Amino acid sequence: MNRQHEPMRQVYRVRLRTLSPLHIGSGTELRRGYDYICDDQRTYVLHEERLFERLAGNAQALTALAAGASADELLQRRWLRWQDLQGEGAPVRYVLPGVPVGAAGNPAALREQIKDVYDRPYVPGSSLKGALRTALLVEWRRQHKGQVLREELGGNRQSAARALEKEAFGPDPNHDVLRALQVGDSEPAANDCLQLAQVRVYPGGGRGARQTLDINVECVRAGTELSLEVRLDLQWLHRDDNGLADASGWERLLRDLPRLLRNKATLVLRRETAFYRGRADAAAVGAFYTRLGQAHTGMKSSQRALVPVGWGSGWEAKTLGADALESGGILEAVIQEYGLARGSRKEDDPFPKSRKLALQGERPASPLGWLEATFAPG
Repeated sequence: MNRQHEPMRQVYRVRLRTLSPLHIGSGTELRRGYDYICDDQRTYVLHEERLFERLAGNAQALTALAAGASADELLQRRWLRWQDLQGEGAPVRYVLPGVPVGAAGNPAALREQIKDVYDRPYVPGSSLKGALRTALLVEWRRQHKGQVLREELGGNRQSAARALEKEAFGPDPNHDVLRALQVGDSEPAANDCLQLAQVRVYPGGGRGARQTLDINVECVRAGTELSLEVRLDLQWLHRDDNGLADASGWERLLRDLPRLLRNKATLVLRRETAFYRGRADAAAVGAFYTRLGQAHTGMKSSQRALVPVGWGSGWEAKTLGADALESGGILEAVIQEYGLARGSRKEDDPFPKSRKLALQGERPASPLGWLEATFAPG
């Protein structure tokens, strides 16, 4: 179809499938003994109101609970029984297989997955829109500017790319190109797709260093399918009052979102594949990226793309990436000036030098946050 006859308002139904565990945090850490309790095999996330209702006839238990007693203490005093946690009306929001891992004498905190009011996990539209924004910026730079120069970056790492984004997308929210791109939250998935993951900060580049920093998170398990809507209001780009110098160019880019996501995934996959090459202690992760690369190769000229999102997806996925800084010869200067590297660093060390990896047993098994996105006209 001739592009000039394509609709100026387009709706896509985007089907998402998780390829690795996905954690998008709610900002809450669940505390063991208060927000959740565990038996040998399961984790029970507690429903506070129902717990008070269950203990309504026990004044001592209610007094202790109001004074800050933990659910573990209630169990020890037999004011609460394990069988109370079963069946309809139990004081439990949901149950997860497995138990968070904590150090001796240090009860494990559990980072909560974002969910709706019915405790069903979903993907916020802002997570996918962030990935789309990054892919659009990478492509705009390639077409218009090329390498990044030091003088284009801000004075601190929180605002380093602000000037680059304003130049590309517009000077303020009222004149931002991405007003033409609306991404809705996904439909919720059933809460039985939730799992516990123990995530290790893998010490990439550590040359024999041992890393023991592990983090417990709720996550959406690999193989879960969700869907959301992406809406394009391309007519907005052509309004006289938005100040866009190249509305037609932006229209072409916004009509080509799967390809731009694939281009960004190519950069990330190349870096990650190289990072894990020869790392025997993370061989399963290297194999994961080999399979992911093969799947990515088969997506050329299609409406599918691989997209890394959420916590643990990494610096490379959420920024212009090391390629843009290396081509300008400023990568090492930026690392040093913004304090991006922790500890000692040599110029030939990989950057970033660490990754967040989900464990299977005691060994790294997979990265976090990889999705397959399939776009279909709505």
